[in-house]
Amino acid sequence: MFNLYTDDYSKFKAVVLGQGLYFNYMPLEVIKNAEKYLLELYPEFMRSVREKKRVNGYKTVSVEAQQIEANIFIESLYRGLEPGQFAVPVHDSIMIKQNEVEYFLIKLIDIFRVRFPLLSRQQVRDLFRVKNYGND
Repeated sequence: MFNLYTDDYSKFKAVVLGQGLYFNYMPLEVIKNAEKYLLELYPEFMRSVREKKRVNGYKTVSVEAQQIEANIFIESLYRGLEPGQFAVPVHDSIMIKQNEVEYFLIKLIDIFRVRFPLLSRQQVRDLFRVKNYGND
């Protein structure tokens, strides 16, 4: 059912991640379909998420995710920029110079591989989308 959203990331994010991860803790028998979907795909991860929501409240999950994201980008990416390089954060994206796309893509893949070692290089690569704006 949720595979219908694979081409529409915003809808996937709003429905599956929003309802599956960040909603209140609910007993298993009444959880939303999105959470059931995530439980089937990632049972150990979602058991951990559910336990955090049960003990500390549902907001702790999104705060922890934001802290992980900030650490990945600020500590691992932005602090390592060389003079003349820039990467401007824009929501769930970064703006970079067109001639540095490959450099940043490789750097981000390496950073994510260290943070999430169970994912293959290709799985991590598939997380990123590159769009060129301006002169094509």
